Amino acid sequence: MSNRRNLLPAIDPVWLAAGGLFLGAAYLLGRPRFPIQPTPGVSVNAGWAGSEPYPRPRHRALDIVAARNTPIRAVDDGVIVRVDRTIKGDAGLQVRIRHHIAGLGFVETRSAHLEPGTIADWVRPGHYISGGSAFAGAGETGKANNPHLHIDAWICDPQTMRRYIELFGVAKNMDVDRALAGKCTLVPIEPLIRVDEYNRNVAGVSRAAGVAV
Repeated sequence: MSNRRNLLPAIDPVWLAAGGLFLGAAYLLGRPRFPIQPTPGVSVNAGWAGSEPYPRPRHRALDIVAARNTPIRAVDDGVIVRVDRTIKGDAGLQVRIRHHIAGLGFVETRSAHLEPGTIADWVRPGHYISGGSAFAGAGETGKANNPHLHIDAWICDPQTMRRYIELFGVAKNMDVDRALAGKCTLVPIEPLIRVDEYNRNVAGVSRAAGVAV
């Protein structure tokens, strides 16, 4: 009996806490996400969390302030699905790439507000792009007041959407029914990007940086 009682004090609370931290880190490191950051810079908005009620949310993407012409890189291997070399709306010049994330499925990223003349000639729909390849430069085309990258994520198939929800839950303003019907739908990109590596700020920093979201 005495030996059994002695087992409990042998479990050091510090080691228990360390073990919990290790398991938590292992989960975060092991969860499906893009392996490459799109560009160096500073995140300057509240991301999806700052959105207004659907169907006209204020912002459903991540803005990264970067100097004009800063290279924008593919966050993973993929296939280019859309290239807008002329300004057609708020997003300005943009490139959309379809990636496959192991453990999740197919996710498309859209990089917008790109600088005129910086989209590489080889960037065309149907072309393969390697993760980390620079394909354009940061700019302020469309509805933007300062050079930055606007990057968002889209899911276009029900299977991937179900897996996304299983992993990350349903965020406010997510049009789940649209995605489950097989239509491309915006989802929060924050769980898929290592946002912690950017210097994030508090409410109002978008206005201070002069970034129109």
